[in-house]
Amino acid sequence: MTFAVSRADLETTFGADHVTTIPPDRLNPAVVHPDSRRFLAEVGLPAADGYIYEPLEYLDSGLPNARDFYPWFGDLEARPVTADHWVGLGYCQAHGTFLDGATGIVWLLPEGESEALILNSRLDLFAQCLLSVHSRWDILVGPTHYTVRTPIANALADEFETLDPAASAVTESTWRHWVLDTLTDF
Repeated sequence: MTFAVSRADLETTFGADHVTTIPPDRLNPAVVHPDSRRFLAEVGLPAADGYIYEPLEYLDSGLPNARDFYPWFGDLEARPVTADHWVGLGYCQAHGTFLDGATGIVWLLPEGESEALILNSRLDLFAQCLLSVHSRWDILVGPTHYTVRTPIANALADEFETLDPAASAVTESTWRHWVLDTLTDF
């Protein structure tokens, strides 16, 4: 499989010092999905402070089990059968972000909610979305008026829904409703 984003893409955008890979011997054994394991080992994810996605120390540690990352994980509604393979990826706009290590799906658990939502169907598509947001980050978090930020966030959400239709096969995509909208309402 060819990934939607390369390590060079991430390093060009975030800087080589802000892209973290996880060697296979350090990666949590709950991650059995071959493409996810390869992506984390070869490409990695951005680890930039003050960005929409904050992995904290979780990438460096090899990704903790979901229960260690989020102690109330067992209380979630409608946990999939692959829940034992879930690992914590960090936070996206302060919402817990998980990788289903069996399927490669990236999930978002909105703060205060008890049901996880699909953010992206693959880890590389999650990274591609992060790259796209970064290209407009200064405007989205800067002192610009919401009337400027809102069309940008909507265009990004449209782009993500085209990029990853499997993740947006719901009434309101998770990126649009839980992540990007929070950048337009201040």
